[in-house]
Amino acid sequence: MARKSRIVKRLTGQELIERKQHRLREQDDEEDMEFDEEGELWIEIDGERIEVDDVMDGGYLPTISGDGMEFNVAEDSDAAIEAAKEYWRDMDDDEIVSLLGAEKIMGYWVRGQSFEDFLDEYMRYDGPEFEWAGYDHTERLVDATSPALIEELGFEPGVAYRHN
Repeated sequence: MARKSRIVKRLTGQELIERKQHRLREQDDEEDMEFDEEGELWIEIDGERIEVDDVMDGGYLPTISGDGMEFNVAEDSDAAIEAAKEYWRDMDDDEIVSLLGAEKIMGYWVRGQSFEDFLDEYMRYDGPEFEWAGYDHTERLVDATSPALIEELGFEPGVAYRHN
């Protein structure tokens, strides 16, 4: 079955900050907010708070799990795109041929395009959602992250991709 390609708008770092600020303004007053115990691991994705049970280093993007869901997380779309490109670069030739098909590879070669050209085109149309969000192919905004989870990950996630 042929998959329909689409161009997806990627959020820049500034757009992520603006969306987070907008969501924070929409929340109730600070006195109504719950404060966390020190060391608690949680993340809020698209308005839903998830208690994190496990943090795994998946090699390309870290994976967090909690409340029966698993997400790959990244600082922003650009970081997720770069991780997806690195994933493809690490494949051996046989894997690439089996995934893409020899005809598609020959088409790029005949047009004088490189593997990097393919990766750029692939990320423009299918994006990191196709690699990292097997569940629904959706990039989700991370609204908030506990300080303990930020410390565990080594960065503050801005986007998440559900894969189960």
